Amino acid sequence: MMKRKDQVVWKALEEKGLLLDLNRGTCFEVNTLGLTLWKLLDGKKTAEKLILSASRGLAMPPERIRKDVCAFLNDLKRHKLVKIV
Repeated sequence: MMKRKDQVVWKALEEKGLLLDLNRGTCFEVNTLGLTLWKLLDGKKTAEKLILSASRGLAMPPERIRKDVCAFLNDLKRHKLVKIV
């Protein structure tokens, strides 16, 4: 399970979001799916629950959603925007 780091602030825009790591001074743009996932990263949901929650209302094949979610979560870990709980 993952949780957003406290030093990362975020802002929802029209069809995307921005994540700003205040400690490192880096900014990341995320798409609608990424923003949805970011909001769900409370440290209480498994990857499977994140995938199920994110897939609601999306007209994408489940395997594509799973692949995109896993890639996004890996990107967040690589850029140290989340912590594992």
